[in-house]
Amino acid sequence: MFVKVVSLVVLVKVLTAISASVIKIQPNHEDRIANGLNATVDQFPYMVSIRNASNLQHYCGGSILSSQWILTAGHCVEDPDPAKLIIYVGSISLKSGGFKYKVSNVILHENYSHVQTPFSLKQMSNDIALIKIDGKIQLPQPNIQSIELETNWVDKDVISTLSGWGMLKDGSMPDNLQYMYSETLTNELCEHYIEQLLYHIPLYKEQICTLIQHRKFARSTDSGGPLVVNGKQIGVVSWGPSDVPEEFVAQPIELETEIIGEVDGVVFVWELINTGVIPDNMQYLNKRTLINHQCHAFWSTALLGADEICAFSAVGQGVYSADFGGLLVANGRQIGVVSWGGSPCGSGRPDVYVRVSSYVGWVNNAISS
Repeated sequence: MFVKVVSLVVLVKVLTAISASVIKIQPNHEDRIANGLNATVDQFPYMVSIRNASNLQHYCGGSILSSQWILTAGHCVEDPDPAKLIIYVGSISLKSGGFKYKVSNVILHENYSHVQTPFSLKQMSNDIALIKIDGKIQLPQPNIQSIELETNWVDKDVISTLSGWGMLKDGSMPDNLQYMYSETLTNELCEHYIEQLLYHIPLYKEQICTLIQHRKFARSTDSGGPLVVNGKQIGVVSWGPSDVPEEFVAQPIELETEIIGEVDGVVFVWELINTGVIPDNMQYLNKRTLINHQCHAFWSTALLGADEICAFSAVGQGVYSADFGGLLVANGRQIGVVSWGGSPCGSGRPDVYVRVSSYVGWVNNAISS
């Protein structure tokens, strides 16, 4: 059991396309997964780096759903111009290796919206999007594979994994993909943690909240990354803490379609290290999911909805803005997308993710149309 005093990250969940508010803390530029682990080249083959086409700068994560489709957070593509995006797959390093793809289409959820609130927060709804590759990713390959989306409900105490590349304090990126484990929370407990930060932020059923260790957290450049449990994506990194103290390889991943209870998972990110720079290699963290009423204990006045997953790892660990859009994975499926978290990062509050199972229907309809 992980220490339940950690950084909070909100992820979008993906089961049925439900219109619900998803809140994201406006990120600063200290973007990183803090104190994560270096990922190996074959560990997260479904992880992608979303970059600015003009300078190839990494700014969000994503997951491979098929040879042409990438799942990420909606706020990563608020400007849905395909010409401005480049997708890298097949490498855990931001400096070398992998394959580069142009983008032919961006589908932002039709009900996505955000409203600026006090304390530099953004209240966001339906924080999820799809990116279509120009051409096709050759699948499968040893380091390039898709991930399945979780279709089942993800409950509390699920250990999940988050991965991504965050931004370091000096504004630079780590080279290596990072990952960390987190534990999902109930939205009620997550809202309690949020309230401790003096934030009044509602969390909804389409969001997942995770809690990780102090000084570990996800950052803005982890946005869009996957939250994974048992090999399925259960969430998409949406938002998290904004003032953090310090500090993939590609393959389609199956989306989880069922409701997940208490499980362990992994989140993948490129985290900011203590020097303030983004590591070259992808990082990861292990997390445990929490049910919403547990999450409310951390974010007491933030109403967590069924489209959110709350999870934590340990004090000192969490997601940064560079990790937004990243995956939360449990049991080989993506269960979440990194959405948001508390402040300060890694201070003992859970992270919240978009609940992937709430949007499986939307994903399938968008791709088929």
